[in-house]
Amino acid sequence: MKVPARKPDHYDVIVCGAGPAGVTASLAAARRGARTLLVDEDANPGGAHIDHFILALCGEPFEGLIKEISVDLAAIDSSFARGWPHVFDAHNYLVVVRRKLREAGVEFLPHTCIHGTVTERERVTGIKFTRRNVTAQDEVIVTGKVIIDSTGNGDVSFFSGVPNRFGREARSEFDESFAPEAADRYVQQLTWMYQVAKTR
Repeated sequence: MKVPARKPDHYDVIVCGAGPAGVTASLAAARRGARTLLVDEDANPGGAHIDHFILALCGEPFEGLIKEISVDLAAIDSSFARGWPHVFDAHNYLVVVRRKLREAGVEFLPHTCIHGTVTERERVTGIKFTRRNVTAQDEVIVTGKVIIDSTGNGDVSFFSGVPNRFGREARSEFDESFAPEAADRYVQQLTWMYQVAKTR
């Protein structure tokens, strides 16, 4: 995994958001020979597995890149290797993900705050961002042939003017009996997992 030493310019693929979806998208692109940039607001790739200690992989059977990651994880994480529930140590997950990104040649840009996009004829061709925790807060514009939005909030879509919604739709919109009568601004809370350890 390479961190660009200078302001990057043009990439074949720019993946915004380094959670599980962004990691696998960037690995797939780089392995097919695309010059790939993965950007995230956090210091490390991994998304909620790292940020919020969501320490389980769900959705068996695992296939493709998720299967690869799970096999590598089982090789270094004895808890994960024991089987369901597929619980692992966050550090081990990070070790596996960083190694895979490095081996594929993905360039990772941490502390990247997206605040706009570049569009041409209703097509997203670049992103605008600033870097946190650096001396200069200058705006950087990076362009790419393909821009993938795997941010948790749909940032690229939002900044590109794509219609979006926050909250639940009304029951009548999709004829869902379990939806509320009227649309509202409620959303599901994050799922939190934590580790308990005996300290004495």
